[in-house]
Amino acid sequence: RSSEASDVYKSKRMMTPYILSKGLNRLAGFRHFGFNSPSPSENNPVYGYELWVTVPEDYPVEAPCEKKVFKGGLYASVTTGIGEIGERWGQLHQWVMAHGSYEMDPDTPWLEECVNFDTFISGGPDMQLDLLQPIRPHKQGPMPSQPALPPPVTARPQEAPCLPTIPG
Repeated sequence: RSSEASDVYKSKRMMTPYILSKGLNRLAGFRHFGFNSPSPSENNPVYGYELWVTVPEDYPVEAPCEKKVFKGGLYASVTTGIGEIGERWGQLHQWVMAHGSYEMDPDTPWLEECVNFDTFISGGPDMQLDLLQPIRPHKQGPMPSQPALPPPVTARPQEAPCLPTIPG
């Protein structure tokens, strides 16, 4: 995890060599996630960005990375290109807020999953992400006036190494 205004790129520069040198991107089931940790606020544009990658349960994680177990969760999802990420986050959030069957789950991180790692590391305009907003069944039950929508994505528990905080 890094902590500065351009965190996403610093985290990527820090984690990509580790992923490539260990061949993690060639392992079956490889997945690559990132998220704000903490998110930027109105008074503080400096924020953290943490990257996770999946590893086998018995994988020996070396410093400066650390192994974390992610419990998974229920997510609403939308795919986006890097150029529309802000707009698509807004659309996904509006969908969750308007949908009567689900509400935000404040105890689970919002995630950005890299769809194709090779495209991600090249940094080209074709980079795609799946935006994943945590949800849970609405406590008051479904609202009958809402249209039927596709079911959300369920994230599985994963083992994930990530880099520690690097002061900005």
